[in-house]
Amino acid sequence: MPKVSSIFIPILKERLYFKLRWFLKHGIRYFKILDYWYIAGWLSENEAIALYDLVLKINTKNPVIVELGSWFGKSSIVLAKALSYKKAGILYCVDSFDLDGDNFSRDTYIKEQKKLNSSVKEQFIFNIKKSKVLKYIKILEGKSYEVAKNFKDQIDLLFIDANHNYDSVKLDFFLWKDFIKIGGFIAFHDANVEKEHLNGGPLRLIKEEILNSSSWSEKKFIDSLFIAKKC
Repeated sequence: MPKVSSIFIPILKERLYFKLRWFLKHGIRYFKILDYWYIAGWLSENEAIALYDLVLKINTKNPVIVELGSWFGKSSIVLAKALSYKKAGILYCVDSFDLDGDNFSRDTYIKEQKKLNSSVKEQFIFNIKKSKVLKYIKILEGKSYEVAKNFKDQIDLLFIDANHNYDSVKLDFFLWKDFIKIGGFIAFHDANVEKEHLNGGPLRLIKEEILNSSSWSEKKFIDSLFIAKKC
């Protein structure tokens, strides 16, 4: 039987190395969001930093953020950490937590969930509590199109990262875009050209409704993240 130290020391060294690498690469400014890295999901360092900076850029007193698709809370923690820095605002996490999704993602969701001894929602809550951002998050459990029916707030940032099939992305966009304030932001994940063959929904919607539209400005891609400002 291996010694406990032989198991934990490599893990500790790996975490210490990662923290040092992160600090040397990104500096102290982004140390606050480091927790996100240890959570299962898909969000690059550049994307995490871009989302964090985007929330800090919001100049309203109590920012309202809506995230469609939260999974285990990887991006949720980044967004909420920015709110905690501002000491104000609310992040609405909209998710059915039922392992549903586009055809490409569903199998991955199921495999990841089987590694746990808890449900997706339980793991999500565990992660946000561990990162000490629960006070900035309100869970709206259900399909995004169901939640939209009863939603009332104006939004400073809408982050669309739910079902990536084109019809689902299009529905999310048209149901939620009018909640975004003038001067507010919209963001899509998995919107880069390289991943278009997997589902195509985010990129196709962006090309059709945003890239050539005068209703949106400050349009940019960061890895697979796309951000635009509502004019």
